[in-house]
Amino acid sequence: MNMRFVLLTPLFALILAACGGETEAPSANVMSAGGASAPSMSAQAAEGRVLFGECGICHQVDPSKGHRIGPNLYGVYGSPAARHADFRYSKAMQNSGIVWTEETLDPYLENPAKYVRGGRMAYRGQSDPEKRKALIEYLKTLTDETAGTANAE
Repeated sequence: MNMRFVLLTPLFALILAACGGETEAPSANVMSAGGASAPSMSAQAAEGRVLFGECGICHQVDPSKGHRIGPNLYGVYGSPAARHADFRYSKAMQNSGIVWTEETLDPYLENPAKYVRGGRMAYRGQSDPEKRKALIEYLKTLTDETAGTANAE
């Protein structure tokens, strides 16, 4: 690829944005575990992937790996809470009846202890609604349909 093109493309996007021209936000290019290009994710999901670094201390998102202190979150979006038979969830989480969607993840990520009383997640929560939305958008990418985008550690 022409190096000049690579360097000048972001500059042209900035110039167009400054002039009021509309440009689409660039999507994040992600590499799969094997190094091949994986499907791109939205800019918001890419931001969520960066924010997930804090979550990655306790949670794994690689489907080929096990759990950490918290359960592996690969495929969590749209799934019931306490879905992994090989992870020891709190009774509160087991009995919550939660299915992880935008409507449930948002208040949970804002204040896990308040949303699932008696749960064990030590995370205080994310007060910024935009950051919560970005995290949720990233969690949505962690599915078989987007395999390769979930290799954050």
